[in-house]
Amino acid sequence: MWLANHSEKLLPFPAVPDSLKARHRVGDLVLRPFGVAEGDLQIDFDQVPRARLVTELLQHCTAGVDGATAADFFLDLTIGKRIECLLKLAASGNRTGFEFKLKCADTACASELELDLTLDEIASLQREADGAGHITVELEQASLTLRKPLGRDQLSWLGATFTDEDEAAREMIRTLTSEDA
Repeated sequence: MWLANHSEKLLPFPAVPDSLKARHRVGDLVLRPFGVAEGDLQIDFDQVPRARLVTELLQHCTAGVDGATAADFFLDLTIGKRIECLLKLAASGNRTGFEFKLKCADTACASELELDLTLDEIASLQREADGAGHITVELEQASLTLRKPLGRDQLSWLGATFTDEDEAAREMIRTLTSEDA
């Protein structure tokens, strides 16, 4: 087994709320680099939806989660935490940072911006974001409190049929305001 022979390459799993760990009965978690175990070759990167691929990758590269509950655990992670885990896996070689190229959505502007962040900076931003369980959006005459989307929200939205983008947005907002918001 790879983990038994290469423990020096294990990476600490990003911080997860104790309540989530308790609910799924997981202890200390570690990530192992992707691409070094024979089973890594079995993962189908062409599968759709991508949210399932992320769950499979995390489940496959994480030690310390019971196989029976692993998928549920990873689906209960916020999308931000899932991305942090993926970036940690991507950086498991010698990579210490990432370059993000962004373009202004305003077609009149179309300015480009490059953002360089280290894995430590990304983890720090995620820890800060983890401190807030909800976000409040101020509207013209009201405010709306939303919880953070989870991996299972992504799968639910991807499995739904919407007539247009506006209906999809309304349903996503409804989903995020209906539970504990």
